[in-house]
Amino acid sequence: GPAVAALPSYDLVTDPNVLLEENVPMETKEIVMIAKELEDVQRQLRAAGQGAPPVDALREELRDVTRLTLQDGVRGVIVEKFDESKANDGLVALEAFEDSISRFKDALRTAKDTRTLVQYEERALEALGNVEDAMAPQF
Repeated sequence: GPAVAALPSYDLVTDPNVLLEENVPMETKEIVMIAKELEDVQRQLRAAGQGAPPVDALREELRDVTRLTLQDGVRGVIVEKFDESKANDGLVALEAFEDSISRFKDALRTAKDTRTLVQYEERALEALGNVEDAMAPQF
């Protein structure tokens, strides 16, 4: 119907909950917390559509993501939960995640449209999924 035509033409993967479950098994409490923050980022991007990005709101969400991964000792907890055989992959993924967030923050300084920011959010989500993949099974 006409409602569909109003949607942005680029595909900003439909439902954030489905998206996260598809990409991230989400069993680890710390990963779930970070993913929830990323969902907020995703919501902000989707709400902006093709317009100007809500830079201040995004900056705040990303600050929360950074706080969750780095400053609250969560990083250490995540690293401790890696499967021994996958610890190296996990560290690489964690660094890729942190890097994607930091690039996202840099991109906010110059971003003129929201579409250019979507890739950073997707990259962060993918890296977070890889971090989760390196986790030891939680029983």
